[in-house]
Amino acid sequence: MRNPLASPDLLGVTSGASATAVAFLSFGAGMLGQQWMPLAAIAGAWGTALLTWRHGVSHYRLVLVGVGISALMGAVATGLLLLSPFNTTPSSYIWLTGSV
Repeated sequence: MRNPLASPDLLGVTSGASATAVAFLSFGAGMLGQQWMPLAAIAGAWGTALLTWRHGVSHYRLVLVGVGISALMGAVATGLLLLSPFNTTPSSYIWLTGSV
């Protein structure tokens, strides 16, 4: 993209992966197993990237749409954490923040 500001965080890819991972850990890991969570996060990242790219290929427009989608996906992840069952919320927080 030749734009130093176009990082995955700024384009919404990271937030899309986080929202999808939280949704999977909250509602899908019991049925499918937790080993499929990285694939769900990758699918969410690709979906968000395609959603961002769909609105235009202009560099400035791509960054501005990415910032909006990043904020939206961050709100979705927070909403999913609020709606998730109490026993899955700590695993979602650990995945989002990392652990040692």
